[in-house]
Amino acid sequence: MKLYFVTAILVSAPGAGAWLSAAGRAQEQDPNRAEHGEHGKEGRIELSDQRRAAAGIEVVPCESRTLPEVVHTTGTIEVNADRVAHLGSRLPGIVLEVTSKGFLGTRVEEGDALAIVHSIDFSKAQMEYRKALQVVDLRQKTFDREKELYERKVSSGREFIESETELAQAKIDLQTALNQLEVLGASKEEIEQLPSGKVPSGCMTLRSTLRGVIIEKHVVKGEHVDTESSLFTIADVEKLWVFADIYERDLARVGKGQAAQITIAAHAGAPFPAVVTYVPETMNAETRTLQVRIEVQNKDGRLKPGMFVEVDLAVSERANVLAVPESALQVLRSRPIVFVEEEPNVFERRVVRTGVRFGGYVEILEGLDDKDKVVTSGSFLLKSELEKEGFEAGHGH
Repeated sequence: MKLYFVTAILVSAPGAGAWLSAAGRAQEQDPNRAEHGEHGKEGRIELSDQRRAAAGIEVVPCESRTLPEVVHTTGTIEVNADRVAHLGSRLPGIVLEVTSKGFLGTRVEEGDALAIVHSIDFSKAQMEYRKALQVVDLRQKTFDREKELYERKVSSGREFIESETELAQAKIDLQTALNQLEVLGASKEEIEQLPSGKVPSGCMTLRSTLRGVIIEKHVVKGEHVDTESSLFTIADVEKLWVFADIYERDLARVGKGQAAQITIAAHAGAPFPAVVTYVPETMNAETRTLQVRIEVQNKDGRLKPGMFVEVDLAVSERANVLAVPESALQVLRSRPIVFVEEEPNVFERRVVRTGVRFGGYVEILEGLDDKDKVVTSGSFLLKSELEKEGFEAGHGH
């Protein structure tokens, strides 16, 4: 009762009205209040032009658009089996060196050297090529001489024809030796340098045959290797496969070429666009599901083989669906919300009920109509303002 009595005295005291008016004017003129936003009724925020520009607030109208009906399921990410290379040694030998590119997890380009293997058989192949080069050179000189003698009618045609035949055979032998070196992995530059002796004898370079990431490595320096073992496994992880389980009740609606999207727990707010590339003819008799194959791009490397994923397949279309960009959606106190611009620079929180999310848009079932303009950029700042207001009031969660 004393508290109420004192309050009454203050209000009714002489000059109190002038004091309150001055306080009100001071509050209106507070630059910090104007700068950081005014809060009227709960869930309503007003920003100055400067504050709006700094926050990068952008709005778009709600609109009716075509969204798909989706089949929701789960799946697992795997490497693209069509983009995997198993690299081994083409000849028995001893590993002299594992290069800086030849380690687990390294990104490699096609042609990158991964290891150096010394092989006696490779040394023999190099010698055969050098020998074939020398024979061709010798046969070429003999042919040139016999041709000149034949044209001067000094020698018979038989010697000329024999030299021509021997030169042709020498060139065939040289091409065979060259092909053998290429099959064994010798590069064009290494082959060109063989006659000069600049290439170490018997040193065979194992090179990546694919642009990708080394996902398996089974070789160390000094190890003896044969032709049966896979020393490196390289996978192109920029284009992955997802195997998703489709239940029998949904089989008739799923087909090759349909759009899909992948969601993972680590990036729940950013679905990855994908496409159905294979629908098998047979089902798993135990689970009564069909494992469809979905292809998804992974250029930024966020998806990893072995991940468990959520999958949405677009199986049909629905027209005139009220939707907003997914960037407009925020979650406040476990409820989905959007911010609507009620009037210039005045934004109101709206709790919404959502439906299908696909292709960057989310269906709105309740809370908005097609006349509303929603914030798509800068809505996180507005949410922060509301959370700050709730905290200061003592009821933040």
